[in-house]
Amino acid sequence: MKIFPDKYPYNIPYVLAGFIGGFGAIFGLTALIAEEHIGRPSSTHAIGFIFVPIYAALLALACFCVGLVVRGIVGIFVKPRPISQQTNKMITIFFLCVLAVAFFSGVAFIQQQEVKQQPHLIFDSGNIIKISPSEIRGKKEKDATFVLTIYSDDKNQVAPFLWNGKKIDFKVLGDNTLKILDPGGHELIVADLHKFDYIGRIHALQIALSDSESKGLAVLVRLRATSRHSMLLIYDSSAKLIYQELLERHADNEMNTIVDDSGIEYLYVDIDSPVVYSNALK
Repeated sequence: MKIFPDKYPYNIPYVLAGFIGGFGAIFGLTALIAEEHIGRPSSTHAIGFIFVPIYAALLALACFCVGLVVRGIVGIFVKPRPISQQTNKMITIFFLCVLAVAFFSGVAFIQQQEVKQQPHLIFDSGNIIKISPSEIRGKKEKDATFVLTIYSDDKNQVAPFLWNGKKIDFKVLGDNTLKILDPGGHELIVADLHKFDYIGRIHALQIALSDSESKGLAVLVRLRATSRHSMLLIYDSSAKLIYQELLERHADNEMNTIVDDSGIEYLYVDIDSPVVYSNALK
């Protein structure tokens, strides 16, 4: 079976375009298909099946143009000659191997991305511990406030939020960077979440982290709906990050405060499974 012309150096542009363009096409399409089965495809995922072939074709065209230049240079020193049937067969086999590598690389890429996106603790200053809800005897007192959404159909549900008596504003920059501003518009908090996904909705809740009257801030960020992830961020009263965790989301965001019989306040989060967060010094 002959895939490329069997005359050298006439075949150089075709070999470059075929190998590199073919690798790009197979890798991209395989990654798209693998993401449907083992990944977390976005709502615009299907568009990739249009753009990947276009990008691969442009890549192949660029390689073909480079190959023309290379062929011209090589042609100065080498006279055109046919290559042997055995050599042509080896080139074909090598080309098919490259396509196979592209296929397995596309699958491996999505698998690696999925491993990176597994729920995990991102940062812990040592001030927060997780407790089973069964260990706490108390009642829920306050629900988190819905403070931001990127979806127009539920923006009317967003409410203002006070943190230690001052109104703060929540903004999203570039789809994946959260900014929290004080009444003067100055940045109190910046959380860059571009490694995880884009921001969909945000809930916030004041939480007592110490004996001080000033309270900390718990922020629950619902990431892209089809990602099935939420991000929990906990800040102390000085707006310093003390805890960050990526959570697997199996239900709607639920975040509350729980106060036990002795008046101690805890943070209750039910996203994957119910968990209580507490100050380690309590």
